[in-house]
Formats: sequence, structure tokens, C-alpha cells
Amino acid sequence: MPDSSTRVAISASRRWAIYAYIGVLVFVLPFTGVANTSISILLKNGLHLRAGAVAGFWFIANIPGYVGFLFGMVRDRWSPFGRRDQGILVVFMFVTVVLFLLMAAGPATFAFLLAMTLGRSMSGQMVGSAQQGLTSVLGKEYAMSGRMSALWQAAGFLPGVCVAIVAGYLADHFPFRSSFLISGFVALGIFVFSLWRPRSIYDDPAEQEPPRSDSLWQDARDVLKAPGILPCIVLLFLWNFTPGTGTPILYYLTDTLHGNATQYGVFNGIFSAFFVPTFLLHGFLCTRVPLRRILWISTVIAVPQILPLVFVHSAENAMWAGVPMGLMGGFATAAYFDLLIRACTPGLQGTAMMLGSSVWVLSAELGNVAGAKIYAVGGFPPCAYATVLVYACLLPILLFVPKRLTATRDGEPLSVAA
Repeated sequence: MPDSSTRVAISASRRWAIYAYIGVLVFVLPFTGVANTSISILLKNGLHLRAGAVAGFWFIANIPGYVGFLFGMVRDRWSPFGRRDQGILVVFMFVTVVLFLLMAAGPATFAFLLAMTLGRSMSGQMVGSAQQGLTSVLGKEYAMSGRMSALWQAAGFLPGVCVAIVAGYLADHFPFRSSFLISGFVALGIFVFSLWRPRSIYDDPAEQEPPRSDSLWQDARDVLKAPGILPCIVLLFLWNFTPGTGTPILYYLTDTLHGNATQYGVFNGIFSAFFVPTFLLHGFLCTRVPLRRILWISTVIAVPQILPLVFVHSAENAMWAGVPMGLMGGFATAAYFDLLIRACTPGLQGTAMMLGSSVWVLSAELGNVAGAKIYAVGGFPPCAYATVLVYACLLPILLFVPKRLTATRDGEPLSVAA
């Protein structure tokens, strides 16, 4: 029977107000990541760490992301100043600003950088729980999970193009502290933006529901029992477990192909940019084609995504390889997060969405560490072939996704109660 929490009717002006608010928030947040490339380059060139040590730094620094569902539980139970998601954004964007200022003034040591990056990661998880919880609430409430997924992914990846290029340029031409100050300035802008409370967003009945009061154990059970959540989590894990990206590409482009930090940044920018067209393709097709068909088509396209990079012989050619790689990746990413929004349990959107984010971050870091080890033994090609093998495992997982959850198009009520 239809999900009683879904109300398809919504005015065009309200829908566009939702798109605009979420779009601005998601678009600007990645610009705080300008500092990350400078940290990686500082670890590699300034502290002279090997690939495994750099990967290990980020594995530790992102530990809060591996348990992001705990931050989601906090989101579902806490309402700072009585403002729910807005209150969380205000508090933790302020914390983020302070941390970037401390990084700009502090010593360039491994321990200090790790401590500050851990703090940023914790603050970022709370910001993410509010943003993703709000995205899920509105997406599912108005049967537009596919369009919200496309908007969320496109708005998040578009600045990745600028961030990657700017971060690489800053690492090559400016003191690393410049990137910390720039990231802090961006965080300050988001803090100011989060003080605004548009009624079309925050006066929604689902957003104004009281925080959860059940036990944590009961909340966890409710999330994991939701139809489709477990196969969705496995899909997200396998899709982001990529031994051929991250640290292996950094060393492949800069050492084997003799590129520099700017070229590495440009490659990441091109790669990110060409996810966007297929994000938008998902936003177009999701209102015309059932999600189940999109899941199968996008996954088949995604399996060989990394192979173009195996056949390049220069950093310049590697940048061109980012075009087909991005196009093959965006369609599947949007489809998997569309599925995640559909599978969220009402009232536990923060926990469910951050469970997906936890798996997303953990799989990326595990893939990064695995890739660094494979790269140390055999170079880049074995990393790429391992990635293709992992992606091929996505196909049988699709068989376990409930058909009722994916039988509808965007704009139609879900045919399964969540």
C-alpha cells in the first residue's frame, strides 16, 4: 500500500524553494575542502611521507565518518535552540570556523594536523547529518527522491571541479596556511547562511516532528529493518571501495606520469565535473523510468569506469581520461542515493542517511589503503583491475533490492511502506 508519509502534491514555487535552499547549502559546503589537498601535499612533500603513511593519515582522520550513523542518531534526538536541523547547522558551522583558524595559526606537525582534521571530521559529520536528514525528509515527503538525489549530487560535485583545481594551484604556489584561511572563510559564509530560517523549508510538518525518544537499540533496529536498506548499504560500500583512486592516482600522476600538483588537481576537477551530466540525466529520467530499470542500466555502465586511466602515458592524457570516467560514474551514484532516500525510516532520516554516509566514507578509506598497498607492489594497473572486479560485484546485489521499493517513478507514491 502507498507510504502514508508521502504527500505528492506540492506547488512549483515550494518545490523550487526547496531545490534552491538545499542546492546552495550542498554547493557551498565542499569549498571547505580546499584545505585537504594542501594537507596531502604537505604530508608528501613537506613531511616526506610515503603513500601508505598518507593513506593512513586520512584513514585515521576520517574515523568519525565511519561511525557517522551515531551522529545521525544525535540529529534525530537533538534540537539545539528548538530549531532541529537549522540549530545543528548553526552550532557546528561555528565550530568548523574555529578549527580552521586554529589550523592556520598552529604548527605544521603530523600530530597537530591529525588532531585538527579529526575535529573537522566530527563537526562535518554533524553538519552532514542535518543537511542529509533535511534532504531525505523533503525528498521522501514529496515523492521527489530521484530529483533530490540528482540535485544533491550535482550541487556537491560541481564545486569539486573548482576545489580540485584551486587546491592544487594553492598547494603549488602559496603557503599551505592560505588554504586553511580560505576554507575558514567559506565556513563562516555557511554559518551566516544557516542563521536564515525560510518557512518553506523548516515549517514543513515532517521537519517539525519532535525528536526521537525511543532507545538507541530500537532506533537501530527500525533503521535496519526498513525494506531495501541493507542491499542499499552494500551497494554504497562496493561502489565507493575503489583501490584505483585516491592515493594511487596521486602517486601515479605525480611519480609515474611525472605530473605536478596542479595537474593532479585538474584531473580531479575534470573527473568530478563529468559526473554532473549523468547526475542531471538521472534527474530527467527518474520521472519517466522506474528506479529499478535505472539501477540496472547505470550499474552495468559503471563497472569499467576506471579502465581509461590504464591506457594513458602522460599526465595530460590522464586528464582526458577523467571525462569518460566521470560520465560512467554519475548515473550510478545518483541512483544509489535515490534508493537510500526511498529506504529511510520516517523520523530516523538522519540515522539512515548517515549510515549510508558512514559506509561511503569507510569503504573509500579501506579502498584507499588497499590501493596504496597494491600500488606499492605492482603499480597502478593492478589497482584498476581490482576496482573493476569490485564493481562487478554490484550486479548480483541488485537482485536483493525489493521490487516494490523501486517500481515507481519520481512523483509517484512509493508502493512499499517504510
